[in-house]
Amino acid sequence: TQLDNMLCIEDEEENKIELGDMHAFLLQLLALLRDSDADAKALFQACSAKLKQSLAERDYLELDKKISSYNFNEATTYLQALTLRMDRDEGGMKHV
Repeated sequence: TQLDNMLCIEDEEENKIELGDMHAFLLQLLALLRDSDADAKALFQACSAKLKQSLAERDYLELDKKISSYNFNEATTYLQALTLRMDRDEGGMKHV
């Protein structure tokens, strides 16, 4: 399925998602959220360890709260702002 193709199944030894990969992943997640697709939650949870390492803590926690409670409209708004900030900044990773 589409979800299986997006899941983060790499070894734990691979620490962080590459910047380009992270941006592409977030755009895939955003597309699922916009469609109110329940797979958004599964995808987010499957990649949570890598997201925790790659995103600022406040961004990860905010997305986790919204997605875990199926508040996809708010998660979409937050993720759109995050990806715009990442585009504007030098990658947007681990900003505090």
